[in-house]
Order: sequence, then structure tokens, then C-alpha cells
Amino acid sequence: MRDGVNRIQSLIALAAILMLCLGCGTDDESTVEPDTTKEPTVTGQPETTVVPVVPPVEADPVIPAEPPADQAEEVEEVLPIIRGLVLDQITKDPLIGVSVKLTDEAGVVLETPTANSGVFEFEGIAADQKLTVTIDIDEYEKQEFIVDPIPVGETVKLEVELIPLNPDQLPEGDGLAVGLKAPDFNLPDSDGKMRALADYAGKQKVVLVFDRGEF
Repeated sequence: MRDGVNRIQSLIALAAILMLCLGCGTDDESTVEPDTTKEPTVTGQPETTVVPVVPPVEADPVIPAEPPADQAEEVEEVLPIIRGLVLDQITKDPLIGVSVKLTDEAGVVLETPTANSGVFEFEGIAADQKLTVTIDIDEYEKQEFIVDPIPVGETVKLEVELIPLNPDQLPEGDGLAVGLKAPDFNLPDSDGKMRALADYAGKQKVVLVFDRGEF
């Protein structure tokens, strides 16, 4: 009997405690502490997000690959050229159709005639070699001279004057002038022996005397 009464009293006390706790929750207002870890937001203004600007990275220039050695462009080599003019030493007229020969150190001979203007030309000749130019035709003294080695790509210009062998072929009124080379001739000396001017050329001086005879 006594145990039942004690149990009822305990239930009444527990109910009183619950009622007291429910009353405290309705009478007092709960206080919430603000979170100070967040920055305050200004009302009415949109939030701005700052995005860092990264400068563009410039790419390295692309260097084209060199073509293989066998595909490299070949540079054409320009061979030396000899261009000349052949004239009559007395009249200074150009000589047409005169055969001009060119010989290199290996003995290779090239031949070409002079054109209507007396001009001749050799192309594609050997470079860095001594060359011999020869002109040997009838009615004119033979001319032969050496041309020094010509560098690649250069042109040598010549002017050759041929000396007539027979002065009787000179135009009327023309003759030898002072300073010109005398043409070769054969004449008898005082003893009647024939003498050629070529026999004395480069050896000694020659005096030519015309005997006018008696009056």
C-alpha cells in the first residue's frame, strides 16, 4: 500500500518538473550570438567576385626546318666570258668573218668568227687558267697573246688591231703614221740580197732608205 503511494507521489513530482520546464521555454526569449567569422553583407548591393587576371603565355616562334642537303637549291655558277673587237690597225675598220681561236692550258681549242661589227665572244670557258688568243689570217700579221686567269663570273674585254702585210692594199691616200708598227716586207739591200724586216724584229734597229737615183 505504502509502495503504491510513493510511486504516485513520484509521478506527480515528475509532472510538476516537466510543466516548469515548458513554462521557462515560453516566457524567456532565446539569445543567439552572431557569427563574427563572416563579413557583413551590404543590403541592396550585389556581391562582386574578383577573378585574378592571368596574362596570356606567348608561344615560342616556330623555326622552319632546313631542307635536306640533297634538296637545297643549287646556285648556278657563271663561267668567265671573253669578249673582243678586231680592227684593221690602219683604217680602224672592223674586220668581219675573222677566225679567232682560244686555247686553254689543257690544249682545248675553241674557235669563233667575228660578227658584222667585228666582235667575237667566248662563253663557258675554263676558269682560273691562262688562255691563249690567236688570230692568223691571210693579208694580216699573226696575232697571239696570253690572257691571265679570269675569276668566275667576270668578263674580259679585248681590242685587237691587225697589221696588214701588204701596204699596197691600203686605201688611196692612207699610209703608215708615226708610232705605228711597220708591216713586214722583203726588199733588196745595197748588194742586191733580199732582206726581210722580220729577220731584224726585236734584234736591232732598221733604217729604210729610198734611193731617188740621179737627176
